[in-house]
Amino acid sequence: MTQFAIGIDVSKPRLDVVVRPQGPRFAVSNDAAGWAELIARTSPWADAEFGLEASGGYEQGCLAALHAADRKVRLFEASRVRAFARSRGQRAKSDEIDAGMIGDYAASLPPERRHAPPIKPDQLSELVTLRRQIVEQLTRLRNHIEHLRTTTVRALVEQQQAFLRAQLQEVDTELAAAAKAQEGWCERIRRLRTVPGIGTQTAILLLVELPELGQVNRCTIAALVGVAPFIERSGQRDAPRHIAGGRKHLRNGLYMPTLTAIRYNPVIRTCYQRLSGCGKAAKVAIVACMRRLVGILNAMLRDGRDWSPQCP
Repeated sequence: MTQFAIGIDVSKPRLDVVVRPQGPRFAVSNDAAGWAELIARTSPWADAEFGLEASGGYEQGCLAALHAADRKVRLFEASRVRAFARSRGQRAKSDEIDAGMIGDYAASLPPERRHAPPIKPDQLSELVTLRRQIVEQLTRLRNHIEHLRTTTVRALVEQQQAFLRAQLQEVDTELAAAAKAQEGWCERIRRLRTVPGIGTQTAILLLVELPELGQVNRCTIAALVGVAPFIERSGQRDAPRHIAGGRKHLRNGLYMPTLTAIRYNPVIRTCYQRLSGCGKAAKVAIVACMRRLVGILNAMLRDGRDWSPQCP
């Protein structure tokens, strides 16, 4: 290891920090004062790679503070760090050990793969999450009420549904206002909505959950959503390609818009009919259409143009 990398293990009360390869080890509180101390104590290594492990949201404040201080920082999935630790034969686990392993992992990555992930606007991100949770609760109640036979219980569930629908309406209003306040978002939302199948809520979901849209190539954007087919071939085994990873909530949120696009968008409809005609299973064809749709949206924002049937 010839370069410095700083690993940060995040927990609710504190941040454990290790500077690799020969730097100090220390801990700070996971709050505004601790973030300021972290930035100050790591100032001699301001050009180092900072690595954090996703920790259920407890990492967001530190991540935002490092971005604001213009540090190079990357957020890792916990499973990837643990796989890296196992590959090195590291079985012991503690906060300090984990911080050192995160630092080693950050230093081991190729330079072109190390980049600072875009920060999601806090209010929009929280509103999108709340909206998804309300919709999930409404779905559960709708499925539950079909099997209720007691009038009193049915009435109580219907009251819950009415309350959640009112909340959903309020959240949609807040989402529209918050998106309008974001610089440049009105035009981007308008452009995305020119695509048959994409509505306002889907456009906002894309901009919040996929800030890379329009900034990377179509293969990368498909992998980020989790609709890129990966090869699985070893020896004599040649399994069908399958999708894996990606952003589950975003992929789930794009499922119904893709079905709408298959019905009303001539480009996506043609894609689905071609795949179905080749004998592809319905779900396989839908995922392929989702990949095509995301690629079109990515190209539109990249090139600054509205949708047309001639979109690539």
